[in-house]
Amino acid sequence: MVPAQLLWIIPCTVSGALSAVTIKDVKLGGSITLPCKLLEDTSVKQLELRWMLGEHLVIRLNQDQIIYGINYRNRTKLPTLGKSLLLEAGFGSNLLLPLHTVSPVIVSFLPDGGDSSVRVCEVEKEQVECGAAYSHRIDLQQHSLELTKLSMEDSGTFSVMERETQYTVSVLFIQVLPPSTGPPEEDERGGKTIIIITVIAVVIVVVIAVIVVIDLRRWRQRQLNRAEIQEAEVRL
Repeated sequence: MVPAQLLWIIPCTVSGALSAVTIKDVKLGGSITLPCKLLEDTSVKQLELRWMLGEHLVIRLNQDQIIYGINYRNRTKLPTLGKSLLLEAGFGSNLLLPLHTVSPVIVSFLPDGGDSSVRVCEVEKEQVECGAAYSHRIDLQQHSLELTKLSMEDSGTFSVMERETQYTVSVLFIQVLPPSTGPPEEDERGGKTIIIITVIAVVIVVVIAVIVVIDLRRWRQRQLNRAEIQEAEVRL
């Protein structure tokens, strides 16, 4: 007997904008993992994540508040909660990715704007086997992976999945900030400082120019006076 199957089409939206559409063909009674990814140039602060099945809510995350659909309260869950779910990291900084389990796991990465995940590492006990793009940037530290020297290409979704059960243990949404990006207050203060310095420099240049002009006029006046004196002496 062929097991019954269901085709699920489940969009994920981030703060109202469509982020990903999950199309799953699964066996009846099975389980699925519903990914979601950030759009480019989207801040992770104050985000709302929502999964829908048709017009029915599956699950919604608004900061630390989770709201379940009426038919999905005991059937859905988010792998990780709290501050580690959505994270902004500075360009060139390091990222600590907790594994949350001692079982063998596969760590994958879905880049922002990408269509498929890439395998980052496979971890079993104290052994770590990473892809070529990550082998020189990954360090295992007490059931956590440290990814060093973050770049803009590291913005996306990191997921940890148990190798045997295929269960997604945790998901971490990362947005790497550009090198020149800083708090708006600092940018504003920096702009005001530049304006003040520019004004002071202009004032100094104007004052020096005025002093030079005055001295030049005095020198010319002295030269005229000296010439007049000499002319008068010649006449005498």
